[in-house]
Amino acid sequence: MKYDEICNLPAEAGIIATLITHPEFYFSNDLITPHHFFNKENGFLFYAISELIKRGTTNIDVYNITMVLESDKATIGEAKGITAESLFELVELNKEVCRDTVEEYTMLVESVLEMSMRRDVYKKLQECERWVCNDGEENIQSKIYSAIESIVCDYQDVHPLKLTSGQTKEIWKRITRKVADGDFIDFMLSEMNKYAKLSRKGCFVIAANEKRGKSIFLMNELIDLLKKGKKVLYIDTEIDTDEFIMRCIAHLAQVDFKKIEEQTYNAEEKTRIDDALLFLEDHEFIHENHPILTTDSLISIAKQAKHKFNVDVVIVDYLKSNNEFSMDAFKNSAYMGKMTDVLKNILGTKEDMFTLTAVQANPDGSIADSKKIIRNCTSLFYLERKSESQILADGGKEYGNMYMRCVANRRGMLSGDKDYISLTLDGNKCTFYVSKQPTSESPF
Repeated sequence: MKYDEICNLPAEAGIIATLITHPEFYFSNDLITPHHFFNKENGFLFYAISELIKRGTTNIDVYNITMVLESDKATIGEAKGITAESLFELVELNKEVCRDTVEEYTMLVESVLEMSMRRDVYKKLQECERWVCNDGEENIQSKIYSAIESIVCDYQDVHPLKLTSGQTKEIWKRITRKVADGDFIDFMLSEMNKYAKLSRKGCFVIAANEKRGKSIFLMNELIDLLKKGKKVLYIDTEIDTDEFIMRCIAHLAQVDFKKIEEQTYNAEEKTRIDDALLFLEDHEFIHENHPILTTDSLISIAKQAKHKFNVDVVIVDYLKSNNEFSMDAFKNSAYMGKMTDVLKNILGTKEDMFTLTAVQANPDGSIADSKKIIRNCTSLFYLERKSESQILADGGKEYGNMYMRCVANRRGMLSGDKDYISLTLDGNKCTFYVSKQPTSESPF
């Protein structure tokens, strides 16, 4: 990377545009200064806006910015490229790049500060190179250490250490607000909620062997989330949107999928299908079919959905081998673990979204391809079909034809060796529901 490429010009423009609309954000992070900007004109504009904010000016407009630039000795004559026309254009552009939360503004500031630090290090290392190549240079080790240390000290407050002990009351207030703010959502299957609930900053995984209903489970969760008022991005690596919508209709209308596919439903069923279509039209969701999903495409699609449609739930159906790594077990394991990490730490934690996915499991319940999925996820539920003997032992079909166990959990308890949730899967109507639960035998 060349020196001129070490910058984030969109972030610089975003800071300026945001402060024009939200001058109060300036005081949330006052570590940035004009010299941190790569583009000189951006630096001058930031200087003018920050001066107006410090003076208590709340109306940041073209006239006020121009007055500061033309009257201050530090900028007069230096900011000739900033014309009234370019300022008017900036104000118009403001509508597109402005950020409306302190968190987003802080991310812009941190990006610009990081690029500034990298440029300073780049220049300082070039200076160190000259010292190293100069035979007459003395005390090289000391000079290099001092040069690098000075940059570290200049930027050490970008992420300052703070005593957590002095923040516990505020942290507790933040924790207690999460329930009121809707940061936890019940799973559609009530029995699952005693183990964990869907939450922001987490990644919840359903593991099942092939043809055990992973996709139907995730689709059912989508419908339940829509009923709860959520906007959902559903990334599908298996089926196209037409088939997916047919599954949704079968579930909502409780009409056999085959009848919908073959258009052989009766008049009463057609009424229910029409109601299902109205529901899908009235609730906002995105279904994207991506047979080959990469970490970059996952992040890109999710961020677009969040910022364009205010989506705050991401469902990936499902994590599977990337064709590029399918013949290399080590690379594929790393890929699967990385995808889970992206869901939990990038989309969940940094983007503050709910994330849910599924993975292929082996018949014994172990996770195919990658132990890193278990390591990186928040909670993992294993879904399996009951054997005929298991159905009889539990008490019959009313006790379900499927079962689920919580096998990994950061948020609560795990299922016992003989403990599971009994479920019924109606494949014809693409529906899961909690069945009657068999009474578990006490070990005491």
